[in-house]
Amino acid sequence: MRDMESNYQKIFALRAKLIATIQGQVSDVRLNSPLEGEILPGIANIEFPSTESDSMLLLFDAEGIACSTGSACSAGVQEASHVLLAMGRSQTQARSSLRFSLGISNTESEIEYLGACIRRVIDRARDAYRG
Repeated sequence: MRDMESNYQKIFALRAKLIATIQGQVSDVRLNSPLEGEILPGIANIEFPSTESDSMLLLFDAEGIACSTGSACSAGVQEASHVLLAMGRSQTQARSSLRFSLGISNTESEIEYLGACIRRVIDRARDAYRG
């Protein structure tokens, strides 16, 4: 049980660092998942206004960063997240959101790498969105 609690705390701390890193690089992001409370510690769903999630996925993948538009059970589905829609987000907001998942094997240096790449990725995604 001690290992489980220790793992939970590590993942929760990584999630907090991930969110702070993203917010520090992209000022207008919107967190779709709560910061604390009854949450999965390794999941952060974040909206990046004026982007499309599909182009962000490709751009992050090109940088070696894995993320998704939703849960594994909705993989391959080209629709906005039904969870985000049920939370009151618009189609546009839901389609500009990404899910970042963290686990015990993730490291702070991986989050720092994301921080070094994210501004470039989001700028390119916004350029593509504007056409």
